[in-house]
Amino acid sequence: MLDAAVAQGREFDFDVVAQAAGMSENAALDALDELQEGGLVIPLRGRMLRFDHPLTMEVAYRDVGELRHRLLHRRVAEALERIYLNHTEQVAGQLAWHFSEGEAPQRAARYAFASRRTGCQSGGLERGLRFL
Repeated sequence: MLDAAVAQGREFDFDVVAQAAGMSENAALDALDELQEGGLVIPLRGRMLRFDHPLTMEVAYRDVGELRHRLLHRRVAEALERIYLNHTEQVAGQLAWHFSEGEAPQRAARYAFASRRTGCQSGGLERGLRFL
């Protein structure tokens, strides 16, 4: 779960990370409990969490090999697609970035253009435009 959370970013969605990690909800909750007990993540609102410090992410990121890094970004994007099935425009920039990092350029381009067209919120537009 830690590796998938790192792939999503400093603030992450429990449901997205659990799906990207391929974990059942119970297994993901157990892993989350361990991360919280270790003081590595802090609950925010709803099912959103945040890493306690950018260095926590950096250390965890270093432990992930390049192939796994790419796979996890692609899986985060696919989880976002499933969760936002009828509202992908809300996360188009994130989808573009994660598919780009996951070496799926055609899928990334589709969302980058959508992000640019809709001017989506939550930093997504910036990520989408970086891809273009």
